[in-house]
Amino acid sequence: MAGIRQTIHMTARQVREPKLGEVVGASGHRGVFRIIAINSASRTADLKLIGGTETEICGVPWTTLTQKSREDANQAAFRVAREATKD
Repeated sequence: MAGIRQTIHMTARQVREPKLGEVVGASGHRGVFRIIAINSASRTADLKLIGGTETEICGVPWTTLTQKSREDANQAAFRVAREATKD
């Protein structure tokens, strides 16, 4: 019986707490997002789409987030241009 418990424990997914400003993907959503708010009590994050629109998605569970290593060149160029033209 101990073997089964160990197997179940090993397969449990470890979910880490995301950080503000981190670039992530989210299962069920298209695009790359930046984390703009974190709710530790409900284990959710609010996301803002990078590039294109000012779309925000609120209350996304941490378990659906996938860490992105960095923005691709197009996303970075668009973000820089958009930030430079803001009032």
